[in-house]
Amino acid sequence: IKNGLLFASDAIKVYKTEIDGENLDDIKLLIPPQLSTLLSCLSDEQVTVYTDKDNTLVELVTDNITVVGPLAENAEGYPIMTDLFEQEFTHTVSICGNQVIAAVDRLHLFLSAYDDGVMNFVFTETELSICTSNKSIESIPYVTPCEGVEFVCSLSCKHLKDAITCANSEIIEMGIGNNELISITTPRTSILLAVSEEE
Repeated sequence: IKNGLLFASDAIKVYKTEIDGENLDDIKLLIPPQLSTLLSCLSDEQVTVYTDKDNTLVELVTDNITVVGPLAENAEGYPIMTDLFEQEFTHTVSICGNQVIAAVDRLHLFLSAYDDGVMNFVFTETELSICTSNKSIESIPYVTPCEGVEFVCSLSCKHLKDAITCANSEIIEMGIGNNELISITTPRTSILLAVSEEE
């Protein structure tokens, strides 16, 4: 947590969302991985965060669950990730995130062991087509057509589903055209997902 923003990252994806509260400009917290895995238990949308005066312990409270644990040291030295979110994308398409997840779930049945959970994503002016290596295809229309779009990339289905679920919005904006990343954004949340390397 830094400068009123919550960042979460691993080797494949980076998540950024705005948080509301008091004195957020003064707070810099680094939550260790062991504690962050417990955060998935917090299904409530509203989470209250308390820290002790020395910023060594954190308490995350919802209506039903309280998670308490130590904070990691060196929050000051942790890199600021806002620069990552200034990546350029040639196009942005609006699409229903739930339809993408449903299509990926259906196509997952046709993946071979060698696919490693990766599918091809073909973006055109009117729709996203998701393809497996054995030529099974699902197409999802955009909310509105996007002129000049022609982009193909490979993505990990598991990480894409995680990113869309974290976005927590019926309609998501997907930034495409960058050969290393795609973005998934909503009014309050931004997620960057690494493109899988082609075999």
